[in-house]
This record gives sequence, C-alpha cells and structure tokens, in this order.
Amino acid sequence: MIRRRTVWLIALIVFVTLASLGVAILAFAPEIVRHAAIIRLESLTRRRVSIDRVELNLATGHVAFHGLRVADREGPGMLATIARIEGRVHRRSLLRLHVWIEDLSITGTEVRVVRLSPTRFNISDLLERPATRRAMAPVTIDRLRIADSALTFEDRTLTPARTWKVERIAVDGRALSTSNAGGSLELRSVAAGAPLHVRVEDVRLVPLHLRAHVSAANVDLGLLRLYLPGDAAVLPERGLLAAGITVVHDAIDGTRVSAGARVRDIVVHRHGQPGPFATSPEITVTLNDLVVNGRDLSAARVEIEGDLSLVEAIYDPPIRYAFTGARLVTEDLTWPLRRPGRVSFAGVLPGGGRLEVRGTLASPLRADLSVRASRLPVDLANRYARLAGTLAGVADVDARVVASFENKQLRVGVTGAVGATRLVVTDPSRPDLPPLPPAGSRCASC
Repeated sequence: MIRRRTVWLIALIVFVTLASLGVAILAFAPEIVRHAAIIRLESLTRRRVSIDRVELNLATGHVAFHGLRVADREGPGMLATIARIEGRVHRRSLLRLHVWIEDLSITGTEVRVVRLSPTRFNISDLLERPATRRAMAPVTIDRLRIADSALTFEDRTLTPARTWKVERIAVDGRALSTSNAGGSLELRSVAAGAPLHVRVEDVRLVPLHLRAHVSAANVDLGLLRLYLPGDAAVLPERGLLAAGITVVHDAIDGTRVSAGARVRDIVVHRHGQPGPFATSPEITVTLNDLVVNGRDLSAARVEIEGDLSLVEAIYDPPIRYAFTGARLVTEDLTWPLRRPGRVSFAGVLPGGGRLEVRGTLASPLRADLSVRASRLPVDLANRYARLAGTLAGVADVDARVVASFENKQLRVGVTGAVGATRLVVTDPSRPDLPPLPPAGSRCASC
C-alpha cells in the first residue's frame, strides 16, 4: 500500500514539474522568439535591430511582432520601421517541414533609402552581398496584406538634397509559394504625388517567376536619378511620365519588357555642362520585347517620337539643334552585337530642312548609314572646321557613312554627293571686300 502511494506521489510530482515547465515555456516563449528574431535579423542586416514585444499563441498558431526597427549604419535614424507584423501559421504543416502561413499582415512600414555618393546608397552593402545557397523548407502564404506603408528616397548628391516619397503603399497578395506558380499580387501607391498601380500574376517565389503589369501617371522623371549612376553622362532633371509596362520575369529565362510611355516637359542635364542639354515638350516611347538575360540584351523594336532640342556647349557660343517631328526607330538590336540591327532617324531641321538617316549596326562596333539632308544650313561648317573664310547658304547631302571602332581607334569613311545653293563665302579678316559671288554648285567625293 505504501509502495503504491509512493508511486502515485512520484507520478504527481513529475506531472506537476512537467506542467510547471510547460507553463514556464509558454510564459517565456514570446521573449525567446523575440531574442531569436533580433539575433537572426542583426546577422542578416549587420545593423542594430530592436523589437518591442512579441505575441505568441501556440494553440492557435498566431504570432505578432510589434515595433520592429532596423537602424541605419550611415548615421542617426532608422533604415526601416514596422509597426506590426501579424500572422497565423498552419501548425500541422510544420510536421511536414512546410511553413504554411494562412494569413500575414504587415502595417505601418517606413523604409528610408539614401544616395550618399554617385554609386553608393545606405543599402549598398545589402545589395552587393552574394546570395547564400542553403536548403530551405517550402513556404506558402495564403493571404498577404501590406497597408499604411511608405518608402522615402533621399538624394544627397544634389545641391540642395532632394527627397521623393512613395506613400499609401497597399499590397494584397494571394497563393504565394516557393514551390508552386499561380500566385498574385496587387500594389497601389502614390509616388511623388502620382498614382501607381502594379498587378502581378503567375507568381512563384523560388526560383522567382512572375508576370507584372504596371500603370503610372504623372510620375516625376527625376526619380530615375536614383536608378542611374550619379556620375552618368546625362541625367534627367525633370519631366512627367505616364506609362503602361508589362514585365515577364523568370530567374532562368531572364526578363522580357514591353512598354508604352509619354513624357512631358522634359529637361535633361549633361555632366559638366551648365544649363539644360536636352529639352522636349513631349516625347512618346514604344518598346517591344526588350529581353534581358544576364549581360545579354536584345530589343525587337524601339520607337521614340517627338520634338527635341539639344544644346552643344563645347562651342562658344553654344550650338542649338532643334528637331521637329523627330522619330527614331531601332529594330532587332542586341548587346553584345550578335547580328546586324537596323536603325532609322527622321526629323525636320530649323529653317524647314529635313534629315533622314537609315542603316545598320553590326559587330564589331560598325555603323553603315545612309544620310540624306535637304536644305541643311551650310553655316554649321563654320563651327566644326577651321576655314579660311565663312560659309553661308543651304546644302543637300546624299551620302553613305561607314564608321567602325576597333583596337581603340575610330575610323570614318564618307562617300556621296553634296549640293549647295545660295552659297556665300566671306573673309572675316577683310570685311571691306565683297563676298565671293553667290553660286549654285554641286560636287561629289569618292
């Protein structure tokens, strides 16, 4: 009898001990998860991370993180803050080593990206870090919601510094998975005051595959500065972009892009040149089948049309070229050049003249162009060549230009015919002399 009581007593003690241990684990589980998450995020970002508190319910699979903050390495302030991340995990899926999140909600996100130098951002170390390949359990998210979020871009290379903000970011995603395609995402936001809508279909997370449709209106073209090197030869200063873009991306097959866009009130600056380099009241762009795969690039057709003014400031006074109704078309272009691509340009010159250029671009760097110009102002030659006299009049040009760049040497060959009307030659050192008699002449070179 005493032995039986002893056995029951021991069993009761073990039960109470295990129950107490279970209660202790349940009580301290949120804090354990909080510290584990901080350690993991600090290892991934190499930045200070803090989390205010964690809610965890093992019975329902509910978990929530409150007050997540990632510090910026490049000064005071935060790189990212998230007010709340909340989700519900399908518990039985963990037994199959499958992370199945039934509902994931992220609210109150603020991300701050800063350009520190022409080629350096406050997140450059994260972007340059090589990806580590490791076996991962499959992940499925039935429903993803992101709300009340914002993204701030600050460019400190400008004087004064300039800031753009993407606000009211809202994302609704369904059936996202690392193992199966068929997921979808819809994003709505306001970028620098302009509405932006992105619809993504056929999403697979690993390896990444998606088809996206992007529509935007009145987007500040200056935002492109954040995606271009700060010391690029030309950079957009302003402009308003309205565009529709379709992107198909596959981690193996590359990216395919088709787009149509209209840009108004364009101003482009060139590095080292004061004042605008190029301006246009409006330009339309059509892009068909731009394919990017690694370092290979090809474009089935690109068409750019509009009025364009260029200022060449290396001369004193600067030379201004104004093209009306200009139209540039390229077809079947590749880079590196694997086969001849076609290019054509047409536009109306100042004074009613017209310029037409057609030809091919081939490898090694070689251009074979047919150039026709009518009513071309002859006085342009005074800017480009050292002449004993000064020319005036108009010319018609019908020529073939073959240019190649090999072994760091540029070779240009020109053949064709030039005809001039109302040609006048004057001697600027002898203004008292009358000009040479006006003439209509035609010459040919071979």
